[in-house]
Amino acid sequence: MDVRSTRSDDGISMISAAFPLQKQPAPPVILLTPDPALATPAGDWRPALAALQAVLATRDITIETVAWTEASPAALARAPLVLPLLAWGYQHDPDRWQASLVTWAQAGVRLANPAALLAWNSDKAYLQDLAQRSAPVAPAIFVDRLTIAALNAAADRFGTPQLVAKPAISATAFQTIRWQPGDGLAGGPAGRALIRPSCPQSPPTANSR
Repeated sequence: MDVRSTRSDDGISMISAAFPLQKQPAPPVILLTPDPALATPAGDWRPALAALQAVLATRDITIETVAWTEASPAALARAPLVLPLLAWGYQHDPDRWQASLVTWAQAGVRLANPAALLAWNSDKAYLQDLAQRSAPVAPAIFVDRLTIAALNAAADRFGTPQLVAKPAISATAFQTIRWQPGDGLAGGPAGRALIRPSCPQSPPTANSR
C-alpha cells in the first residue's frame, strides 16, 4: 500500500482506537472569597457561591475557593482561571487589594477580568475617565478629604443641597452618608471621597435626616 495515499484522518482514527484517551477531570477554577476576618462584609456570600457552583457544574467545571486575603500568587498562577466574583470587602483594606492585584499580575495569574481592569474599576475615579470620553455618567466631584467646605462647594456646583458622599474605593454603603447643609460628617469617608447629588431613591444612611 502506498502510504502517501492514506488519509490523515484515517490514521488519527487508528491511533485513537489503539490508544483510547482517558477523560481527565479539568483542574478547578479558583473563586476568590471575602476576608474571613470580616464576618459579613456585605451579607452572606455562600448562596452566591452555591449558585455559581451549580451553573459551572453543568459544564463539568469545579470551583476551589480561597479568601482573596490569603491567596498565594503561585497557587493562583497554577489555576486555569481565577474568578474575583466574591472578593467582597476590599473597601475595608483598599491598599491591600490594590497591592494584591499588582502581585497577581506579576505572577501571571489568569484573572477574569485582568488585574489592571479590576484596579481601575475598584476606584470610583474611573467615572472621571469615562466622563472625559463623553460617556454618560452621574456628575461627581472627587476630594482628597471630605470637609464641610467641600460639600458646600459641591452643593453650589450641582445646584442642590442634597448630596451623597462616599469613599473613592467603596462598596455597599460603607462610610457613605447623605448630607445637606447643617449636617456633620459623622459616618462619612475617612480618606479620598466622591461627592455627588443625592437621588430620590438613595437609602438613608448614618448621617441622613
